[in-house]
Amino acid sequence: MGLFIALILIRLFLFFGGLLNVEIALKVTLVTQMFVVADISIKLVGNGLHFGSVPSTWLCREKGI
Repeated sequence: MGLFIALILIRLFLFFGGLLNVEIALKVTLVTQMFVVADISIKLVGNGLHFGSVPSTWLCREKGI
């Protein structure tokens, strides 16, 4: 089952390009409850900049998480 999910994620990543960055940002958001971080990350990835995890990493470092 895990392999099946992994294959789907790989296909989505190849199709959307920056999907994994969004996934990382969303995981950080679920832990910290910062929905703004996920929104910023999704917009960055949507614009093709592929820096989705950068705001999350920076905010976590600032908050000391």
